[in-house]
Amino acid sequence: MYFIIIAGFIIPWCFGIFLYRKAPILFLTSSLFIALLSLILNQLGIQLGYWAVRPKTEIDLLDSLFLDLGYFAIAGAYFTYFIQYKNYKRIWVYLGTIFILNGLEFLALSTNRVQYCKGWNIGLTFLLYLGGIILLDLYSLKMKKFGIFQFNK
Repeated sequence: MYFIIIAGFIIPWCFGIFLYRKAPILFLTSSLFIALLSLILNQLGIQLGYWAVRPKTEIDLLDSLFLDLGYFAIAGAYFTYFIQYKNYKRIWVYLGTIFILNGLEFLALSTNRVQYCKGWNIGLTFLLYLGGIILLDLYSLKMKKFGIFQFNK
């Protein structure tokens, strides 16, 4: 559990603090959105028995909570930052984000930090991550349309 807290929460938040200083409104809106989405999807997957996070805790919510509020929230905030603030090409940000997320998922799978069940596999994880970042991108476009994302570089 200490590994998940350090690698999945504390280390990502060290990078998150830097991003918060650069674009606080973008950070707060996108990280909260993706943390909520991640929490819902992870709990649904765990409760339905498609995957399990190791080590397993007595309280199912704690299995992925630090990852949802840390790793996934910060990754989502950086995804939005590179598209909305830095204006990088969407295709490259999508590919980079998916490559990093799926690569780290594969590493977690290889080291038994995550276990797939009921036919779940890395390909379905890829699709789940892709769906999540598409929703985040649509959300960030809506925030930009509403004038919430206005940057002074």
